[in-house]
Amino acid sequence: GIVFIPLLFSAAPASAFPTEFGSEGEGAGQIGHGYAIAVDNCAVAPGVPCSEIEDPSVGDVYVGDAANRRVDKFGPRGEFLLAWGWGVDKEKPEAKLQVCTTATGCVQGEAGTGAGEFEEGFGMGVAVNDDALSASHGDVYVADQRNARVEKFEPDGKFLLMFGGEVNATTKEDVCLAGEVCQAGREGSGPGEFEYPFPYNGLAVGASGTVYVGDANRVREFSEGGVEGGEIALPGAGDVLELAVDAGEHIYVHSEGLSGVRVYDTSGSELGERDPSIEGKSRIALGSSGELFVGEPSGGSDRIFEYDSTGKQVSSFITVQSGGEEEGLAFGDGV
Repeated sequence: GIVFIPLLFSAAPASAFPTEFGSEGEGAGQIGHGYAIAVDNCAVAPGVPCSEIEDPSVGDVYVGDAANRRVDKFGPRGEFLLAWGWGVDKEKPEAKLQVCTTATGCVQGEAGTGAGEFEEGFGMGVAVNDDALSASHGDVYVADQRNARVEKFEPDGKFLLMFGGEVNATTKEDVCLAGEVCQAGREGSGPGEFEYPFPYNGLAVGASGTVYVGDANRVREFSEGGVEGGEIALPGAGDVLELAVDAGEHIYVHSEGLSGVRVYDTSGSELGERDPSIEGKSRIALGSSGELFVGEPSGGSDRIFEYDSTGKQVSSFITVQSGGEEEGLAFGDGV
């Protein structure tokens, strides 16, 4: 069966080993199908580790569980904390956004287009605002692929807003807040719309709180409130599969149409390429000092490559047996 492996590194990644947790299923602490994970690294400034501030959320891990139509949340040692989705409470499932725990038990969420609902898709990207000085610190963004939109939640699962083409059913605007009537986004290439978003984890939050969303041949920029601020054109990139942003707002893109991991500034100028042999199913993650990790799943002993901020490969190592190819990759500064 499938075993989902979030890969988390300490501040000394070259000597660390991946942490494995989660098994296949829909119960509390289980994961049905997911390609995307994110860690709350709670940075207060570039290069400042989580250990320098007191924050109970340091190292919390979020999994976009597409098959179960919910978000699963784990602690930094792999302990299951909670999950949220539509009717996920096994003890009292209802047609509303719920939070489930080990105490209540969890079930697969119901599909839908309203606020806090998810449609099962191939990808369900997830990203955390880990800027401790931001008003949105700890908030979680979830890419709802089939509904062509991004939803925003507090770390305990409370719905805040969503953005996408005409997601506000009443006003037809591209932002829908909690308490308003929300709907699926309109697909397309126009303002606020997504053409083909989030195949794996094309979602990231920059140090300034800007939300970056990968789409066909471009990366879109949104404010913490879901207002579109522009886009980075990526001619020939095709679908953006994986996306990461460092403290300097450099954008790392793994796409369907271009080799390797390409690095861009926010104007769209290419700054370099990493790991030209990377394949479509590979995953990427950034460390707190700008190092890039590339995970290449093989369904067995998977390999992780590490590159420094100049693009030089500095290490590689084999992970534990995964038993499957459904893996996510993230860097945990506080783990």
